[in-house]
Amino acid sequence: METGPNAVDMHPASVRNDAHERQEIARVVYATITSACDSHMITMRQSARYHLLFEYLIGCTEVSIVLLNGPWPVQCIWPVSKILVHDALIFFEYIRRMVANDTSGLFHVDRVVYPMASPTYIVFHSLCSLGMKQRFRGPPSTDPGSSEHMYYKMWTFQNDRSFQNYCARNLRCDVTSPVRRVNAELAERTDAEIRMILAIFN
Repeated sequence: METGPNAVDMHPASVRNDAHERQEIARVVYATITSACDSHMITMRQSARYHLLFEYLIGCTEVSIVLLNGPWPVQCIWPVSKILVHDALIFFEYIRRMVANDTSGLFHVDRVVYPMASPTYIVFHSLCSLGMKQRFRGPPSTDPGSSEHMYYKMWTFQNDRSFQNYCARNLRCDVTSPVRRVNAELAERTDAEIRMILAIFN
């Protein structure tokens, strides 16, 4: 069996999260996102998006989550050290399906602003805004194309200058715009609607 970065699953079986670990990891991450919103580090809309994004990740059987070990950076919105992807193609297709089925508008890509972006662009942008950097692209034989940024085997948190600059300038800016999609709700939610979405995770 092939091992290392060229393998379909480059991660050892021992790193897979069991049901109890997933429950505890979710509890910590959801609480941290909520705390960041309560302290006005992020907007309610961003909080709802990060909650939903983590729900996608923790709900995927081809993903293992590793929490940060040690003091958390001040700018860290969620305490995730690594996202380990066991099958890049299955994960990519899963994220595409979740975004396609999403009716919240939180991952809507405005084609006027981003005409060339893939449907998963806001997912990718959200991970980057959290300091997560992609590593080790999936096997070339099943690569969906260079424009797809969710086809990776690992994401790691890096508290580097680009992340710190993003936090300082853009953390409270939203990359989605208040436009109505066909057969969907407004992409921009009211505070009351955002509270209803957040209530799911609290």
